[in-house]
Amino acid sequence: MTMDVVGAKFGRIMNKDVNETFDQSTDSLEAIRDFLAAIMGFGPGVSLWMFGRCAAGMAASQTILTMDNLGTALPNDVFNGEFYVTVIHNANAPGAAPEGEWRRVADYVGLTQTFTTDAFTANVEATDLVIIAHESILFGNPLGRGTLDTSSATVPADSTRTEGNDYFNGALFMTTEGADRFQPRRIVDYTGAGGIFTLDPNNPLNAAPGLVDYVILTGQTEFVPPVDGINDRTPADVGGSKGDSGVQALSATSSQMRYIKGLVDMMVTATGITTWLARSKAGNGVSLSEAVRDIDELKPEWNARTSATHTTVSANEETILTTAFTTPGRFFFNLTLRNMVAGDDFTIRVYKRTDGANYDRVSEQQYLGNSSLDIYEVRDMYTDGTEFVRVTIQRASGTDRAFPYSYNVEKQAVA
Repeated sequence: MTMDVVGAKFGRIMNKDVNETFDQSTDSLEAIRDFLAAIMGFGPGVSLWMFGRCAAGMAASQTILTMDNLGTALPNDVFNGEFYVTVIHNANAPGAAPEGEWRRVADYVGLTQTFTTDAFTANVEATDLVIIAHESILFGNPLGRGTLDTSSATVPADSTRTEGNDYFNGALFMTTEGADRFQPRRIVDYTGAGGIFTLDPNNPLNAAPGLVDYVILTGQTEFVPPVDGINDRTPADVGGSKGDSGVQALSATSSQMRYIKGLVDMMVTATGITTWLARSKAGNGVSLSEAVRDIDELKPEWNARTSATHTTVSANEETILTTAFTTPGRFFFNLTLRNMVAGDDFTIRVYKRTDGANYDRVSEQQYLGNSSLDIYEVRDMYTDGTEFVRVTIQRASGTDRAFPYSYNVEKQAVA
């Protein structure tokens, strides 16, 4: 003879007759699950996430939550450390705290369906609805978890860790309780000895967290490359390091920082431009170095200075000199008048050949023997290389005299 135990259960669920009425403690789906697990050897029904209902008789608490729907077959500690609880419905004050808060499970007692969690900001109360979720749903797969034994906003530590130096570099450090809970911060360096997490100094924790639980999350980030690094694989490689040295030549391996420092050297530091290119007139395809050197090297260039003496021999207009410079430039001329005496009367004229054949008068100046001037001078008379200059002198009275003179042309600068 066999007993249809399952059939009897379902008979009561269906209120089959007056003797078979529904009893939640024995006939609910949860109770049936636990019953089957007990008689048939099924394992506990733990999912990565599940709903929970706070028991009707549960005392209000920020840390102790007792469910009435999970069954008593789940083993002790099954949720410890890796599961989190959040209140999704505050039964007596919908929308108010602690709704939306996540807290880590520190302990679970299967027989009483009781969770001990990190403290919520307000009491969890009877009939509140919760979700119990595995950390992988919240954070992905954490790289590690533990409890701090050194509290610091910038270099928290867990000396029980065994990983080597740099193991967690680039990952995210996050406490799960205390004032800094759920504030992920970048790990810029990890020191194996002492389990020291050096956090991003530009974004440390808001305060020293205390000796609290933490998790280490994936989230690799870029780091500043080594000084004068030559890799070209990430944006950080392209940008470079503040410690990079300046360069002044293009390279397939130099960072932007090296070029910037090279420009600063060229403009304002004692390093200056390390390699000057040959001079070249400014134009398309000509570098600044070439153009600057061209400007610097285009200095005034003088023809050889010519000196002589002209002695008049008559009262006619006599030519002192006629230039034949074929490059553009500025004409300078000096003539000494110191040999003149009272009664002498001389006129000096300057001509320029403007049409390539005829000399047209530019200036005319009369000098008497009792003049206070000793020098006749022509300064900065421009000639384009075809406008030859002629200087003449003519005696009107007095005696013929000797007139020492000199002249020169400052040639126009050309490349």
